[in-house]
Amino acid sequence: MVIQQTDVDDERNARKRAAVTLGALVVVAVVVVALLVALTGRSPKKPAPRGAQDVPVQPAGSSSARATPSSSAGPASSSARPTTTRTASAAAVAGDTGRVLEAFNAFRSQHGVHPVSGAVTSAAVDCAASQGDPSSCPSSYFWEPVTSADGAQVVDKISRHPDGTGWLLDPRIKSVQIGWKSSGSGTWDCAVVATY
Repeated sequence: MVIQQTDVDDERNARKRAAVTLGALVVVAVVVVALLVALTGRSPKKPAPRGAQDVPVQPAGSSSARATPSSSAGPASSSARPTTTRTASAAAVAGDTGRVLEAFNAFRSQHGVHPVSGAVTSAAVDCAASQGDPSSCPSSYFWEPVTSADGAQVVDKISRHPDGTGWLLDPRIKSVQIGWKSSGSGTWDCAVVATY
């Protein structure tokens, strides 16, 4: 049997077309996954720890940068409602134990994006307590576990996510909701929720 050159060329061309098609499908799959990650803006969820405690609310301007967990499991008292005090470059929020809003706005200012207002909310605290479980969190949020109640550490961890810097610098964000929860083991969970 004699194989003609045209049959060999046809087979090579068919293999090249198949390889190009496969490569294109891989590229499309990578783009779809990247878009899904970028649009969700969520950290991976973890199961909630046992014995999590509420973060105590501290008045704005408190000299303590860290707080110890409160023994009560109820919400913050109505006399300690979140308040916002704006300055030229940052804002302080009562109950923002780790000063996330200050770190959030400092990051935005470093990149030429306007600062936003913020408040500690029960929705964000619930999100932190559930360790970022999507069923317990509002849309467009980041949840971060940190070794101490430190807003700069939270913002740094968010910025390291593939879509984190874009989320932090989104000019459409009007304000943020903040929630802290002690894990009871010396670490903290923090949720930052964007409001558009």
